[in-house]
Amino acid sequence: MPLKYLTARTSYIIGSQVNGKAHIEGDWDIAILWHRQPELNIMTLLAQTETLCRTLAHLLEVSEDK
Repeated sequence: MPLKYLTARTSYIIGSQVNGKAHIEGDWDIAILWHRQPELNIMTLLAQTETLCRTLAHLLEVSEDK
């Protein structure tokens, strides 16, 4: 299922990136609350979340472990 079919209820950037205490090697902490979609099993949801993480890393120009 393509990523575009997942719908976030809300999302937050938390931690040092928000409060101005981030270091050059710091990571990004993002919390996402997905809308409940009964047709998706947990493995599909996890896979789509990982795809989103990789996409965000690319857009932010950071390594995927950040």
